[in-house]
Order: sequence, then C-alpha cells, then structure tokens
Amino acid sequence: MLTPEHLLILNVLKAGPVGRVFLSESLGIGEGKIRKLLNELKKQGLIISSKAGHYLSRIGESILEEIGQRYFKITRRLSIRSLNWPYAVEGIVRGRALRSPLSKNGMYERDLLVRNGALGAIVSVYKKGEARLPDTGIPLTEAIPGYAYESTVLRDLLEEDLLIIVSGENFYRAMYAFIKGSLILIGDVIL
Repeated sequence: MLTPEHLLILNVLKAGPVGRVFLSESLGIGEGKIRKLLNELKKQGLIISSKAGHYLSRIGESILEEIGQRYFKITRRLSIRSLNWPYAVEGIVRGRALRSPLSKNGMYERDLLVRNGALGAIVSVYKKGEARLPDTGIPLTEAIPGYAYESTVLRDLLEEDLLIIVSGENFYRAMYAFIKGSLILIGDVIL
C-alpha cells in the first residue's frame, strides 16, 4: 500500500536523481523517516538508489503512469501572480474515480485540500472542452487572470475530471496537499 508520503516521493523523483537530505529538507520530513520510506519504495522495486541519488525505476514510472490514468496526477508546477501564489501545482483527479459526486459548489473539495496542508485551492470540473468553476460555470481561464492550459493537460482531461490548482509554502507542500486530498476524494488506490 502506498501512503501519501510514498506517492509524494515518487512524484518528486520523476525529475531525476534526488538525495535523501534534499528530500528531507524540501518535504519537511525527518531524515530517519525519509530513509525508511526510501527503503520501502526500494523493496517494492519502485525506485533505484545510486551515488547520484534516488530515482524512479521502470516499475515506479509505470505505477505513477497507471495512477495518473486511473486516479490522479500532478501535471505541472505553477506560479500564479494574480492570486499571490508563488508555489502552486496543477493536477487532475479523475471524475470516474471519485468516491462521491462533486459537491455543488466545489467548496467541500477545496476545504478538504486546505485541511490537508494547502494554503489555497481552486477546484474546477472539465465539461465540454473547458474546465469550469462548479458553482458559477465560469471557465478557469477567466477566473484566474494569466492562467492558460498546457496542450498536454488538455489532451489528458476527460469529461467530468477535476482540474485542481493547489498552493503551498513551497512546491512540495502544495504537491503533498494535492496528493493527500486526492486520496481522500477517491478512497484507496488499488492497482
């Protein structure tokens, strides 16, 4: 079973080899716990360790890809100046994976993300080719001045998927809030 901490580390390691000290400092998790988490991931064959640091194995890459296709994925880092969010991440939560239907105005989901470490969050739902705020139907691109989709994100979104933007104290804390909140919204990840 992968915990939110395991999934956070796997997402950080997507960028390439990373050392234990960097992980500890960036994620705000003690070095002893980082060592334990890395050992667990290594035993599962999801990461490889070398002198350069830790990185995803092919199995780890495929697990993250499968989780992204079935449940949720972090798509990119953002800096949203209009909201004074220098550290934010954008992610997709698959609509078909949601444990319960989206709340009428998206406030339950936003509050859940904040309770799990986000400084702020915006939840939108993808319908008819556009991510829209659930309460007003306003397109996300109009609600956030300067925000634009990446073409890869548009190709990946499916009808009724949630497109969520989460801010944090740093990118890693925003990632962690997104992962923890996503796991609550979908329930257990079963591969």
